[in-house]
Amino acid sequence: KMKKNNRVRVKGGADLRWPLRYQQFGYANAVDPHSQVVFSSKGTRTSGVLDWVFYITPQLMSWDERVKNSNGKAQIVSLMADKTEEMREDHDERFNDDLYVANPNGQGFIPITTIVDSASTYAGIAVADVANWAATEDSSTTQLNLYGSGSIGVAVASATFGKFMPTIHVTTRNLATKAESLIEPQKRYYDEQLADAGFKTVSFHGAPIIGDSHCPTSMWLGVCMEVMEIWVHPDFDMVLTPWEDMTQA
Repeated sequence: KMKKNNRVRVKGGADLRWPLRYQQFGYANAVDPHSQVVFSSKGTRTSGVLDWVFYITPQLMSWDERVKNSNGKAQIVSLMADKTEEMREDHDERFNDDLYVANPNGQGFIPITTIVDSASTYAGIAVADVANWAATEDSSTTQLNLYGSGSIGVAVASATFGKFMPTIHVTTRNLATKAESLIEPQKRYYDEQLADAGFKTVSFHGAPIIGDSHCPTSMWLGVCMEVMEIWVHPDFDMVLTPWEDMTQA
């Protein structure tokens, strides 16, 4: 979804930095054209800073595997191609896990659940210092409703900041199915962009609802994709390195 929306940036440098305007300037006003104008200044900007994170999927091809799968009638699979596909799938699985829950070894990227948490510090910015940086979070609702108290509709309204609002909803497959059942069949609008990418979706107020098997139980995330980016390094963006002889090792 982010790639299709051109939200993947190719960056370099020692770390990742971006500007953040965290409060309204608040000095615009109507005046008497003959009155004295008082000039004032106010700090409204800071910057977010993150370090690069690194992922690798190592793989070995043993001597007996090469013997059993050498070219010829006895070949079981194209071993090199199959192992390459296996590595890519394993890489994606790790990314999918780390998207919601921090990697246990402490080396992975910060999960989306921390980024949108209402109290957690992210990119060096503490919610206590920048009140508008806090996301809207509801940990008490136990039943999925589209409208009314504790509903998705109310949550979307609470999470709307000016023109920015959730443009995508991600939840468990069970809750996505529940949401689909609550929306009248004749009012289902599918997101063609995500459907083309292999995701079956139904939309709520124009924002697609995605059921993800990796999403933690009972969680529903509404995210504004207009303010989210993925940054990758041009030299290390899903690079497949050549197979090398490990005999000496």
